[in-house]
Amino acid sequence: MLHILLMMSGSDTIVNILDRGFKESGRLPDIVFSGHVHNYQRFTRQLDYDGKKYELPYIVVGTGGHSKLHRMQKHGDGDQIETPFKVPDRDDLVLEQYCDHKYGFTRVHLTADKLEGKFYSVASPHKLWDNATKKIDDFELDLQKHGLVA
Repeated sequence: MLHILLMMSGSDTIVNILDRGFKESGRLPDIVFSGHVHNYQRFTRQLDYDGKKYELPYIVVGTGGHSKLHRMQKHGDGDQIETPFKVPDRDDLVLEQYCDHKYGFTRVHLTADKLEGKFYSVASPHKLWDNATKKIDDFELDLQKHGLVA
């Protein structure tokens, strides 16, 4: 059975609330989708749950048309983050991909065995003549093994 959890923020407080919910319910989702932050981010979180190791993807899709996209934090020297990027102070979290400068959407295809996701960028509302849609990211979950496919 596929378990999808929707959340509205990527803050540490929300992660703690989610972890408490996982523990209290005795269930772990296969994937977490969220919005609110106005960009695209895909993280992989390593979890030990019920004596087993899991890779839990967290997908943030907030690129639906807010007037100003939120830029990702840069390194201290001003360089952009290269992915994959291990999140500092978190042994369990890796930023796999992001897009902070283009509007877009995520398309999800679900079968009994897998979930496939693809993030596409689209033209900004101010450049509607630029109709080039571009695939920025894709991921696949094996729902039988409850993990990401490499």
